Amino acid sequence: MASQENRLRTLLLTLFAAIAVLLACIGLCGTLSYLGRLRQRKVGVRLALGAMRNQIVAQFLRQGLLVAIVGCAAGVALGMGL
Repeated sequence: MASQENRLRTLLLTLFAAIAVLLACIGLCGTLSYLGRLRQRKVGVRLALGAMRNQIVAQFLRQGLLVAIVGCAAGVALGMGL
């Protein structure tokens, strides 16, 4: 009987953790999409002035990685605090 209760608790905890990760991924995707949309004109100007596409992609990747790292650091700090 106790084993079944532990399995149910584990299953529920796993389900809630998976939902939390999914929501975090959706939020990150929305944030990066918003940042990309804000810089759409700048990208067009840079391309017109002769910037290389790989430089622009690298800049977006760095910016996205920075957002992800800041979010992870804040999550870890809040998790440790609670």
